[in-house]
Amino acid sequence: MGSMLKEKIAQVSSSEDSKRIVIMLGIVVGVLFLLGGGTLYAISEKPELGARIADVLRKTIGNEPVAYLETMMFAVQDNVRQWEYQVAGKKAASPWSLTPIPTHVVEVMPTLPAATPNPSQPQSTPTPKPNINLIGVSWPPPNITNRMGVLDDEGLWTPYLYDSAGRVVAYRTFLQPDRQRPYAMTAIVVFNLNVTRLGFMIGTHEPYSTAKLQRSGVIPVQDRQPGVLLATFNGGFQAQHGQFGAMYEGNVVLPGREGMGTLLLYKDGRLRIAPWEAKFNDTTEIQSWRQNGPMLVQNNEINPDTGTTDKNKSVEYWGATVDGNTVTWRSGIGLSANKKFLYYVAGPGLTVPTLANVLKTIGAVDAMQLDINPYWVHFVSVQHLQDRLKADPLLPEMHDNPDRYFYNYSRDYFYVTTHNTEQ
Repeated sequence: MGSMLKEKIAQVSSSEDSKRIVIMLGIVVGVLFLLGGGTLYAISEKPELGARIADVLRKTIGNEPVAYLETMMFAVQDNVRQWEYQVAGKKAASPWSLTPIPTHVVEVMPTLPAATPNPSQPQSTPTPKPNINLIGVSWPPPNITNRMGVLDDEGLWTPYLYDSAGRVVAYRTFLQPDRQRPYAMTAIVVFNLNVTRLGFMIGTHEPYSTAKLQRSGVIPVQDRQPGVLLATFNGGFQAQHGQFGAMYEGNVVLPGREGMGTLLLYKDGRLRIAPWEAKFNDTTEIQSWRQNGPMLVQNNEINPDTGTTDKNKSVEYWGATVDGNTVTWRSGIGLSANKKFLYYVAGPGLTVPTLANVLKTIGAVDAMQLDINPYWVHFVSVQHLQDRLKADPLLPEMHDNPDRYFYNYSRDYFYVTTHNTEQ
């Protein structure tokens, strides 16, 4: 850590502003050293604390020094985790049980009282709930045979989310994409877009814009009904970290950046992930869209820039403050070739090349990165308990404020609802 700090200081020691940054950085690093390992442990156990500290420091000393601190902190955390598995003998374990545990389902329509059966009449056998059939398409997708780790249930799709008819509308699995980091358990959720819809919500403050917009930051009432809301997950970077474009309900929040990866939500429920083009502004078919850096995967090919050695480009594209080779929590989103399967991917210990490789491996032919770093990478399934919503984190580490998207949230995010259609 000391050599890394010296290297960073040397890179910024050529101007008066840089000297000020070095002094401020030294003060902050000194305070963290004085606080000792307890600070690192607290931030690891309470990611929200780390996120708040970073935001305060950015306002105090600027983005650049905080980026150096984050890079060093992530490196220390990564080294500790590697030591736990490679030296101390800690073993990797599946993030959830292989035995499927159905999500609690509440019928959308009120259920009438059951009639008292007549013993003199033959009783019919209940008809099993049909699964979802897609013509010419396998649901769920085939299990992932290109396994990357050592666990037997890696790559096996297990039922995760159900609609009000009892059909599985989302499966989940996991991969261990980095042999050097057994702790980098990467969760994957696949949604069937024939029977689900993706929604996008801007936050009360982010992405920041001077445009005059209604910004409730809360999921519409009709989408929060029992049996309708299935899951919520994180959006992208703050506006200051890239000025990546966004449009919400037909209103441009931030203008699109040419060539940047863009997730487009059409009014008829279709999705597309593609590099930004000005012609997207010329159609009324699009409901909302969100950018967050270049494409990770395009036409089933990994973007060569995911492995760039150009530090400035890597920071601008993949981390906003830290570069794409920084090992941290990352999330991504992708679409299958038939545009019927939506993939969400998230996990700790990921670099951009590793995230891109996971998305391609699972079948995403077009994909982009979403938010990064602990606390901001977040996914929960939604249960309806009487008159309230209950959030169930996808991974145990996502325990901080799991219901954050149920209220007027400051950051943008996505949510998934059921969409009933005849098959």
